[in-house]
Amino acid sequence: MDTIVHMLQFKVEKSAGVRAGFSDRDYQVDGVEIVDSKSAVFGCEIVLKIHKPTGEEISLLKSKSVLVSLL
Repeated sequence: MDTIVHMLQFKVEKSAGVRAGFSDRDYQVDGVEIVDSKSAVFGCEIVLKIHKPTGEEISLLKSKSVLVSLL
C-alpha cells in the first residue's frame, strides 16, 4: 500500500480540514500539497469530497475525472 500512496500526488484546498481539527501543516507533513483554489483540486483525476459538491465544483471537474462524495 505504501508504494501506491507514494506514486500518487495529493492536493487539499487551503484550510479544508480546520473544522475537523486539522491544520494545513498536518497535511503538509504527510506530503500533501496545499492549494489556494477549488479549481486546483477539482481539476485532478480523482476528487474525494466529504459533502455534496456544489454546481460550481461540478463545473470545475475535468472530463473523465472521478468524484467520490456523500450526496
